[in-house]
Amino acid sequence: MPNPLGAVCATLLCIVLACLGCQQTASDAVTSIEGVDPQLLVQRGGLRFVADCQVGLQLAHAQGSPCLLFFTAEWCTFCQQMEEMSFTDPAIQQLAEQFVCVLVDADLDREVCRQFAVRGYPTVQFLDAHGRKLHSLVGRQSPTQLELGMRAALQRLAWLDKGTTTQR
Repeated sequence: MPNPLGAVCATLLCIVLACLGCQQTASDAVTSIEGVDPQLLVQRGGLRFVADCQVGLQLAHAQGSPCLLFFTAEWCTFCQQMEEMSFTDPAIQQLAEQFVCVLVDADLDREVCRQFAVRGYPTVQFLDAHGRKLHSLVGRQSPTQLELGMRAALQRLAWLDKGTTTQR
């Protein structure tokens, strides 16, 4: 006959080990943006974000990288679903490495939302390193939809960069 106490202990051990693994991975990922105060970094799904728009935009400019702005709110069910569904997708995580990801909380950063003319949540806006708008998405995006949006932004960036190069 199986030992019920042994089964409970084994289950608890698995839960503890899983939690330790999650904490270590999330912590490592969140502190890996060089030069950014760790208190300004947050993990959403599998993506790490700078939780200060000004700092994120400055970082993107300094690195010459495009920026992914994720406009969200705690009360937004679609935002949470997108974090769980799309931000955990391996293809999205890989593409996100090409962007400086910035989280804008609608309740805390209302002025930033006004500046970017955000009308609904979630909204994802893509900017180049100089703040020029590349592409935007409004509403919950499936992993496939978000991937297409990210690729569209990168294509637009390549087109803009090509135009800049040929004008020199």
